[in-house]
Amino acid sequence: MLFIVIGALALIYARHYTIGTVTRMGPGYFPSVLAIALLLFGGIAVVQSLFQVAPAPLPRPNLRPLLAVTLGIIGFGVLVDTRGLLLAVVMLVVCVCHARLRSRPLEVAAIAISLAAITGFLFTRVLILPLRLI
Repeated sequence: MLFIVIGALALIYARHYTIGTVTRMGPGYFPSVLAIALLLFGGIAVVQSLFQVAPAPLPRPNLRPLLAVTLGIIGFGVLVDTRGLLLAVVMLVVCVCHARLRSRPLEVAAIAISLAAITGFLFTRVLILPLRLI
């Protein structure tokens, strides 16, 4: 249903542009074709769902990885300005690898240190951005 809604909204929005022809496409040609494709895919999915057997109940979602990644991204954003790029990258890797931290701490440390070194090199030496490393 989401494909149908997005496709319909895109088609309504694309009406305001000239479509043109296949050989001389206007600014509304590609959005219109994409909206029609979304409508078709959505229609096919809806029709297929009508003939499906009742699915098994969904398992309870594990929110711990989602929370770890979200906190890692937020923490990176906060730490990159206050504590520097290297510490922010290390903190991000530790948050994202929280599941492996107990079983393989040396592996997580190696990944964090190597990614911090590579990131620091790329941003300061290759891209020549004035970032605070530490």
